[in-house]
Amino acid sequence: MKHSMTAEQVAEYLTQHPDFFQEHTELLLQLRIPHHHPGTISLVEKQLQLLRAKLAEQTKANHELMAIARDNSQLFEKTRLLTLALLEAGSLDEALSSLDEHLRHVFQVPFYSLLLFSEQPLMAGRVIQPSEARQRLGHLLNVPQPISGRLAAADLAYIFTEQPLSRVGSCAVAELYYQETKGLLAIGHPSLHYYDNQMDTLFLRYLADVLARLLSTWEIV
Repeated sequence: MKHSMTAEQVAEYLTQHPDFFQEHTELLLQLRIPHHHPGTISLVEKQLQLLRAKLAEQTKANHELMAIARDNSQLFEKTRLLTLALLEAGSLDEALSSLDEHLRHVFQVPFYSLLLFSEQPLMAGRVIQPSEARQRLGHLLNVPQPISGRLAAADLAYIFTEQPLSRVGSCAVAELYYQETKGLLAIGHPSLHYYDNQMDTLFLRYLADVLARLLSTWEIV
């Protein structure tokens, strides 16, 4: 009595005997596979189609990785130049001018805001009393990573005072911390989805760390 094999059994057998078609090469041309277009194709043709599709996917993935690598390389170079400019600044005013120049014209950031927390008046920058900063922005401080996405309207209005509220759709916010909180740096974009909680904030965090250390050298407390 003959027992018919299930599709699973056939698949298992072929998997366990990868040389099956080497011993039965005539089957490669005899087997026909239904195609979504009229007619049928041979097993070899089907394999070629699958290989081409897989190669196309891999090529697309490689192109995407190369594009990301180029973007990261360009971002690194921009960050390097900004860091050098900040290190060469002889005063807080010079540092803030360099920051403004690079963020606006090199990084082409649509909106940005730098808040400095200090008990004393400063010669440059927007200065906020530390107690007020903790009250208004405490939920954005003392976090391990920069925050990115859509902030509450009250937060946007307080941070981006020079911009109409409707213009800032999303933003990324980084605390300037070195030994203590020195301030807050925020960059914004009109799009609601440009900055989201999945974005990489490595370079923003690095810039915030550099600024925090420089602020310490000018004894901003």
